[in-house]
Amino acid sequence: MSSGRGDIYFTLDGSDPRLVGGGISPAAKKYLKPIRFNKTYLLKARVLFKGEWSALDELPFKVEGEKLAGNLEEK
Repeated sequence: MSSGRGDIYFTLDGSDPRLVGGGISPAAKKYLKPIRFNKTYLLKARVLFKGEWSALDELPFKVEGEKLAGNLEEK
């Protein structure tokens, strides 16, 4: 995720990172580094710039199967 300006806030529980009234939800996290997914999530994100929020963006991430490292066998 990237933004030309402002900070990205996201949630993984399907809730909006912005509270009614414009505050930051307690469930929201500020995006600082790539996210690693170990299960299926509905990511919701917004950018906050100078007190103004962007439109809500929703991205479903579906994780299927086992971790590859656990399935590798030494030969």
